[in-house]
Amino acid sequence: MKFLLLAFLSLGLSQVRDIVLRTKEKGIPSVGKGLEVEALVVAEKKDITPVKLFIVRDKIPFELTAKLESEDPKGLIYSALAPAPVKEMIVIAYVPISAEKAIKSKPLFIKRPCVQKTELEKEVSLDRIPVENLIELNEGLTFDTELYQNLIKQIETLARVLDQ
Repeated sequence: MKFLLLAFLSLGLSQVRDIVLRTKEKGIPSVGKGLEVEALVVAEKKDITPVKLFIVRDKIPFELTAKLESEDPKGLIYSALAPAPVKEMIVIAYVPISAEKAIKSKPLFIKRPCVQKTELEKEVSLDRIPVENLIELNEGLTFDTELYQNLIKQIETLARVLDQ
């Protein structure tokens, strides 16, 4: 399922005409994994910077700066990687035009139909587990490993931002 939201911007203060928000994935990734959000900026200029994403993920607000990824016949594609929500996420793309004004899109709403399991597997002695349950344990450990790998990526990104 691809989320798509078209925001028509009628302000004559900038060369930005439209902003289209969408996610790259067809569904919502597991909790904490990266969810790539794209903003298609339809503008007369070929260099619109910065394009910001204001995100509220599970009631926690934060902001990301989207990077220019490519050009589309319709405009410029900017993207940013945000951690997938536990329950819901709201994204608004905007382009600042002055200290007080910005051109913004309508919100993109992302909501899970149900809440995913986010607890880590408990330490268990393998000799006590029936063979048929080992597959289930392996799936849980794979999930935990993917979660840890994504957290490491987020920490590395944060460290790079703090060093700048």
